[in-house]
Amino acid sequence: YGFGASCLSESQLHLETTGLEAIWEAPGPGSYMIAVAAYNNAMEPSAVVYSDGVLITDHRPSIAQISIGSLRVRPGLLLDAGSQDLWYLTETGRRRELHNDNATCRARATRMENTNLLALDLSKFNESVVQKFEDADCEDIGPAGEVFYLVTDSAVSGESEPTIQSIVVN
Repeated sequence: YGFGASCLSESQLHLETTGLEAIWEAPGPGSYMIAVAAYNNAMEPSAVVYSDGVLITDHRPSIAQISIGSLRVRPGLLLDAGSQDLWYLTETGRRRELHNDNATCRARATRMENTNLLALDLSKFNESVVQKFEDADCEDIGPAGEVFYLVTDSAVSGESEPTIQSIVVN
């Protein structure tokens, strides 16, 4: 067998094993694959077969659009500190785009480093459309809560009363 950044020919396979596992340390980021040829008792090789490869990267993973069914937060205005987008945060921790945005609303909004962590409140009819918050003038809405709560069902946890756990997101 052999490892490489491209498909290897039978003459390039220099590693041998009778086991079911192979270990190799990649030299750095890139796409790598393993090529394998099996030999029978007469030492006749099979055709070389290849893995579909693995991509090794040094980019940091990111998380976005988290939706937790039992999440609760005080609804209100939420400002993304990076993009400067202003959102209405629902009680279930979902973002809604605001129609009526102004400097007063931005000043009273809770600031969050990256609001993409929170799921968008998508329309029930067209999941690619963001629901717009139009219920009130944004100046009548307070800042969103900074503490998120998880409510767990007592039937699942085995406790007699529902349990509430808090999470602070900055």
